[in-house]
Amino acid sequence: MVQLLDTYNSSQILNVGNVQEFSIKEVAHIVCDIMGVSKDKIIWDTSYPSGQLRKPSSHKKLKKIVDFKYTKLYDGLKTTCKWFEEVYPNVRGY
Repeated sequence: MVQLLDTYNSSQILNVGNVQEFSIKEVAHIVCDIMGVSKDKIIWDTSYPSGQLRKPSSHKKLKKIVDFKYTKLYDGLKTTCKWFEEVYPNVRGY
């Protein structure tokens, strides 16, 4: 991202997200696996509308400008969950 900030000089929007799609349910299940929580603990409130089903995107423009590799979703969530477990007591005033 630093390279992009230093070199990109256009008003055209770039997608920096991964093009692989994951449902909220898939992400929630991955977080449960990482945190050691049963997926059965998730309570889905089906009284609300489903929301946007898909939001496909492309990072072709970005790939032409900078060379990069994405962090795998599982790895990124694992790092984030570890950070959360370490800092949460301090953030909430425990």
